[in-house]
Amino acid sequence: ESLGDFEQAEKHYREAFKSGIVKAFNNLGCVFRQKGDPVKAESLFRMGISRVQNDDWVKSQLHRNLGWALFDQKQYDLAIPELKKSIELEKRLGSNDVGSGMAYCILAEILEMKNEKEDAAQQWNNCRQKARPETIKEYQWLIEPGNRNIAPFVDTTSVVGEDHETSGK
Repeated sequence: ESLGDFEQAEKHYREAFKSGIVKAFNNLGCVFRQKGDPVKAESLFRMGISRVQNDDWVKSQLHRNLGWALFDQKQYDLAIPELKKSIELEKRLGSNDVGSGMAYCILAEILEMKNEKEDAAQQWNNCRQKARPETIKEYQWLIEPGNRNIAPFVDTTSVVGEDHETSGK
């Protein structure tokens, strides 16, 4: 998935999905979201949330990615509480794992679009400090508009791109 080979990623995630591995709901949902099917992704994230029990990190990822899928569908008012749930779980965990902090960035974008400038500025600041994008696509999303001034501050040590040379590993 991080390398952009969605067909292979989907194949492997489906195997885990069939085995009932809850994280597979998140991973498969991410593939569908990146392939441009946020509705199918939303379904998988919601199913994962209903099944996850004792893994707050996976739960945080599911809420973040559900928020992102709702963002993709322009359902901003539904996305906000999902992103806030992800942020709260990450805070509780003290997480600095790959993918953490991205909920702040998505939330900032939504608040900016809703013209809530002060709250958006605070979330952009959180994004600068805490975002750890996992894929090149996530990092590219941060620099798309060109005016966010976020990219130079984001920890990219774990970003994996289309070739292994772009990896921080």
